[in-house]
Amino acid sequence: MKYILFNRKKTDIGGLGHSLTDYLSSYIFSKIYNIPFIYEKFDVLINTKRYMDVQNTNDKYFWNEYLNFPQLEDNIVKINKDELKDYKYIPIDIGHKWRGFNINSLREFVETNNEKYENIVYYFVRNMRIYWFDLYYYELLNNNIKYSQEIYDELNRVFYLKHNRLEKDKKIINVYLRGGDLRKTLKKRKNFNVNYPFEKSTLFYIMELLDNIDNYVINVISAGNEQDLYDINNNFGNNKNINILFNKDEAEMFYLMSQSDILIYKESQYPQIASYYSNGLIIRKNDDEYNKCLCYYGNQDTKFFDNYLFINNIKEINDEKKMLIQKYL
Repeated sequence: MKYILFNRKKTDIGGLGHSLTDYLSSYIFSKIYNIPFIYEKFDVLINTKRYMDVQNTNDKYFWNEYLNFPQLEDNIVKINKDELKDYKYIPIDIGHKWRGFNINSLREFVETNNEKYENIVYYFVRNMRIYWFDLYYYELLNNNIKYSQEIYDELNRVFYLKHNRLEKDKKIINVYLRGGDLRKTLKKRKNFNVNYPFEKSTLFYIMELLDNIDNYVINVISAGNEQDLYDINNNFGNNKNINILFNKDEAEMFYLMSQSDILIYKESQYPQIASYYSNGLIIRKNDDEYNKCLCYYGNQDTKFFDNYLFINNIKEINDEKKMLIQKYL
């Protein structure tokens, strides 16, 4: 018998988005190879080193329950680990830390070990994870779009068994700004201003398309420290039509992003995971160093699912892309 186990260690974590991606990676693995996923509770370990002070990170908050994973009955198993003491535990460590990897190599790795051992428990280590974009492009390259859409549909199905779609009298435009840990890479923290050129220009472009701004709720969502809040207020806070939601409850913000009519973001796994539960338009920066570092498969200049728009700046918004945006307004 073969299993996949989510086996996070304190040394193998990122923020909430990466932790969610780790957990989903084990489930994706189970679906690709028809190997049962051992169900375990999943809380997110976040500490002050990430320069974040969001409201629900100090308590035990189980995201597997929030995402309604117990309903994924086909590939989920609950098993006592004592029953696995004679199993061969095999770490999946076939790439570079914090990077995507060649899924063909993963398949070869699994096939080789399946032949060698009868009873196996696989687990990802060292921030090895399957990025959904990589899975999609791998399937695209192999002319077999299958698992990414199936997994997308199934995760959405169980999520909305637990969470109703928001009853909206106004359309919601959300912008997510990555703060907190991103700033620690900047040498000059004091009075350093971040302009958020992609998110800001894209949001203001969309706001100019609105016939009546009173029919929309516009939120800027972020987490971090006082310097992050200073930068956000400096860029967005003087506009009475924009709400600044800073260091708010992560689950509430995740749900709010999932209900977006338009969601704008870059450089973060957290809004990316939330975007999988949205039927609105997702506008993401296509070519930035963060995405290049994480994803294995080269130039991702393809539209992914139908509700994703990849651009580098508003100059790339031609008539066709403008019509797509207006469709969701």
